[in-house]
Amino acid sequence: MPYLDAAIMLPFFREPVGAVDSGFALNAVWFDGALHNYGAMAGVLGNILFIDYQLEFRYSDGLFQPGFYGPLYDRESPQRVSDLLTYLSDPAAYNVQTMGVYGELGFTLERVFYIKGGYFWPWPVDPADRDSVWINDTLHVEFGILKGLLPLYGSIALDRVGIGAPLIRGESLNFFDENLHFTGEIVYSFSPLMELALQATTNVVGGNVYPTFSILTRING
Repeated sequence: MPYLDAAIMLPFFREPVGAVDSGFALNAVWFDGALHNYGAMAGVLGNILFIDYQLEFRYSDGLFQPGFYGPLYDRESPQRVSDLLTYLSDPAAYNVQTMGVYGELGFTLERVFYIKGGYFWPWPVDPADRDSVWINDTLHVEFGILKGLLPLYGSIALDRVGIGAPLIRGESLNFFDENLHFTGEIVYSFSPLMELALQATTNVVGGNVYPTFSILTRING
């Protein structure tokens, strides 16, 4: 099944931060007579025999990133805010357009489990921006138990960012570094309307693993 999507990044500040006023930061969207920080995605998804597939072409301008609220959001959000403030102080200094392809394969056994893996391969519109783009290539692998088989269900995922950057610079790749991220959750349903979720994330800093745990309640509509 083919699909098409587009989005734009319009930041909102509840209070002034440095030289940035409160409210919508409109110069993140329109600057110097042109549209900025937007993205467009087009692709196909479906199923062949027992394999689920997705193939997506992505184009983005500036700081815009597809899948903004992805599995790495909690980890990357402080840096994204810092990058945004730097950008707003001088929008003309960051003018990068990126294209890329995301591919994903998976298998689902109905009401039992699923497994999937995907990779995002970006490249710059301007070859001079090669290094700045390659730091964002991403590998994603996920396994989950579906709701209904057991009283508990959940998932575990691995995300590795920046696989290509050291390789194109001729450097060795240490897969298990601070760019590797694990996430997981276990969910228990108290009722059809309420669930309790235990979430765990890991960050690797200096070769050491630092886990973080969260307990959430969810209300299902």
